[in-house]
Amino acid sequence: MFSHARNVLTCSALLAAGMYAAKHLESVRAPGLWTIHLAGYAVAALGAVLLLLNLIDGLRRLAKRERHVALRVAAILLYVALSVRLTQVILLFRSAL
Repeated sequence: MFSHARNVLTCSALLAAGMYAAKHLESVRAPGLWTIHLAGYAVAALGAVLLLLNLIDGLRRLAKRERHVALRVAAILLYVALSVRLTQVILLFRSAL
């Protein structure tokens, strides 16, 4: 349970960092990189893929316990809602700094 939550936090932080780099080009200075814009989107995509893989792993573990389909749907909705909200909070804190 705790490793799953740690993975969600890490993936959300990656997603937020990538979106911040893609949207705030004037404040990110990285000499030697051709486009920080594309790198930001690549990092955000990596975070989203890792979130998806973490969700699939959690659903696979839940399916082994033979729970009801409604519980799986509720888990998916809760997972997506919390991931989106966590990413928004990280972006909010990052833009306030």
